[in-house]
Amino acid sequence: PAQIIAIDEQLNILADGSIVLPKGLDTDLAYLDGSGSPAQTEESLRALGQYLGLNATRPDNEHGTGPDALWVADGQPVLCLEVKTGKDASSRYQKKEVGQLSDHVQWVKDHIGDTTIIPVFVGPVMPATDTSNPPSDFLVVGLEQFKQLGDRLKAALTDAVENALPTTLRDTLMTTFSKRDLIWPDCMNSMEKYTLRDLSVVRN
Repeated sequence: PAQIIAIDEQLNILADGSIVLPKGLDTDLAYLDGSGSPAQTEESLRALGQYLGLNATRPDNEHGTGPDALWVADGQPVLCLEVKTGKDASSRYQKKEVGQLSDHVQWVKDHIGDTTIIPVFVGPVMPATDTSNPPSDFLVVGLEQFKQLGDRLKAALTDAVENALPTTLRDTLMTTFSKRDLIWPDCMNSMEKYTLRDLSVVRN
């Protein structure tokens, strides 16, 4: 799969045949623990998508419009992330924020084309305000879920480089990533996620 090829191309093979992890792996994913600024968190989410072998970008940072982070894989669902980790846990997702994510979904449609889009607020698990009307597919996922995904990814990469030869690296990556449920988009299945509309119905 293209995902495995992209991961393989990020690993380094030394002259002696040993395989090493990307130097920036730990640093790039560091702010998935919630300790960073919004911009640092967005970059760690982008990097997580990259290390997962996806085409991961930050459209809002790069173009001044679009999602905070975007994960794209040919022929697979696209992950459209709006980062709200700075929200107070006692507040709600505001009508303007729901509209903002809707705008990002349209941006993805305009720039990526006809594809399945997974729109996600990354932030506290809370409902929307009474005046909001979130679409049925808007999800809320806590940042800690991406942290857990990152930890699984690092463990899988470590296993792969320790057990593979340069000639078997892609096969080993495929086996390891399948075993740890890291193939996109199946890796989303193990994450705790909530539908914003359902959260709002329960709260209201």
